[in-house]
Amino acid sequence: MKPRTEVEEIARFLWENFLPFTPEAVGEVARGRVGEEVEEIVRGVLEEGRRRTLEVYDRVWELLELPPSPEVRGFIEGGGEVHVWCPGIGKDRSEVEVELVGKTRPGEALRLPTPVRPNEGLDFHFETGRVEVYTDSRLLVRGNWAFLKAFSLDKARKSRRTATSLRPVLSAMGVPDLEEALGALWGLTSGEVRLEGEYVLARVEGFWLLNRGSILGELALDEALLTGREVVLAFPEGVEVAFRLELGRKWAREDEMRLSGVRLRLGEEVVAFDKAIVFHEEVLSKRAIVKALQGLMDLELRHLEAGRRSPLHGASPRTLAFLRGFVRHEDPLGALEEGRFLPHTVAQMFLDM
Repeated sequence: MKPRTEVEEIARFLWENFLPFTPEAVGEVARGRVGEEVEEIVRGVLEEGRRRTLEVYDRVWELLELPPSPEVRGFIEGGGEVHVWCPGIGKDRSEVEVELVGKTRPGEALRLPTPVRPNEGLDFHFETGRVEVYTDSRLLVRGNWAFLKAFSLDKARKSRRTATSLRPVLSAMGVPDLEEALGALWGLTSGEVRLEGEYVLARVEGFWLLNRGSILGELALDEALLTGREVVLAFPEGVEVAFRLELGRKWAREDEMRLSGVRLRLGEEVVAFDKAIVFHEEVLSKRAIVKALQGLMDLELRHLEAGRRSPLHGASPRTLAFLRGFVRHEDPLGALEEGRFLPHTVAQMFLDM
């Protein structure tokens, strides 16, 4: 029997990275850490994931003063998904809607009475090892990670009041410091980006932003990203990926972002993409930026193949292979950081010939 601390460490890694608590995913992580038979570890991690989820679930039930529901709790214990929606102040309804999602009960809804009327509408999502909270003011808490992009100071303040009311839930999720970080938002000056404990805070382009942890891995890169300056990501073997990000009131929707000025350097060769790409994401994350870069590169590769105007005309076979590999890779920036991307793309170039 493996020590309990090993089980807890793997569970913590999955929880903090919002990775699925499935036998397959847990087994893959466990084998990467211990390199041996992992059946007992997998069972222990799944049990720890259920324990963490049910702890948050119990806090939510207590907070909303909901009647005990063995049916809902048992559904989570059995591996099902549960979505809970609670209306905020000003709504006529005084009940919580609970949706059970699973193979045997797809989308079955229950309505439970509650005397509690929160500051704003709240959505909760429960699944083994995964808990998510989303509010009407666009505060998202996922595992022990949190994000807010508020287009008014009133919304930022409302999120802070909500975090105060959710204190026991947030503590169980691993973000007991969220309330304090949200309170620091209105002390920012225009154009300021700074670190507050575990959080990156920003006030730029008419919005207030909070992210638990760095977006790009370094505060200097986050500051350039959030203030619309050029971001240059440098990697081994002379590779650079540069771009600018725009987000603010000028776009039609709050979740719209615009990536422009994309430039790739591969040794002495430089490719500048003249098009910008607009994308929609609730959350500004490294993964969202990678998806936008992949979308732009894929578009230009298809234009090149179709004989249309493209900045890739005249690009070397090595650069084209790099771009194809970047588009296909699940985590191209991570692979570049580890120096294991270029050999893969060069090999792929010959396989595609």
